[in-house]
Amino acid sequence: KCLILAKFRNAGQTCISPNRIYVHSKIHQEFIEKLKIAVSKLICDLPSHKTTRISCLYSKRGFEKVNCLVDSAMKMGAICFYQGMHVQQCGSSYFPPTILINCQSHMLISKTEIFGPVCAIYEFSSDLQLMDEVNDSSHGLAGYVYSQNIKQIFKAIDDLNVGLIAINDSSPSTYLLPFGGHKESGIGSELGSRAIYNYMDT
Repeated sequence: KCLILAKFRNAGQTCISPNRIYVHSKIHQEFIEKLKIAVSKLICDLPSHKTTRISCLYSKRGFEKVNCLVDSAMKMGAICFYQGMHVQQCGSSYFPPTILINCQSHMLISKTEIFGPVCAIYEFSSDLQLMDEVNDSSHGLAGYVYSQNIKQIFKAIDDLNVGLIAINDSSPSTYLLPFGGHKESGIGSELGSRAIYNYMDT
């Protein structure tokens, strides 16, 4: 449920939307089956309807970018495990909610902000392998950790090279804490009790 909220908020068009979803091999099949059921229940329609959860992207160019990323990934071995139906009334910039499995770190989709309703699933079996791949990115704004193992959670907090981390939650952001990223994900931060100092330089 938290992943659905995090990934499909505003049709995946948020700066903290998870782009790469890593799932342990022990639960991979069960996870993608449950994810497919949850995604298939999302209501896709015009944004003016109160029940709508997924609607059109910000522009035709946005659609073309997402479509290109999905096509490129599939040509390199990714598998489309699920894709919703086209919603005619949403126009040419609508991209249906999609789940890609068998994604790999060398694919363009793993190095680019998707900015669309696409779940790119990466299977892993080693925690060491996982952190090497997760941190192999020029971006570092937000990360999400879903686990019941407290040791794994604190290890992930130490190892992740990102500015914000959500633990078993749908958003890593709160006005009480600084909001900012690492690497190419922005300079400085906002929010939090010290944010006012950014506006006090003279």
